[in-house]
Amino acid sequence: MRRRWIPALLVVLSSAGCYHQVVETGRPPSTTVVDRPWVKTWFWGLIEPDPIDARPECATGVSVIQTETSFMNGLVGALTFGIYTPQHVRITCATESAS
Repeated sequence: MRRRWIPALLVVLSSAGCYHQVVETGRPPSTTVVDRPWVKTWFWGLIEPDPIDARPECATGVSVIQTETSFMNGLVGALTFGIYTPQHVRITCATESAS
């Protein structure tokens, strides 16, 4: 009976890849970070999330935007068969000076 589950388990584990994207604007980063660990996307990310307005926290602009699928995000996506696929977004604000 165990031999039947091994191929299915291997397929599930191999399809659980992580996603990570970093966008750098070239501006120097500050210590202010906007962290959203559960940004809602739907149907494997085909329906994009609502925009994140970082202007209140990042009055001087954005330095780095990181988007990733954490282990917990991927687990929730797998449990919902990709219908609900959350992502983790971290935005680092820029400093005022361009040193």
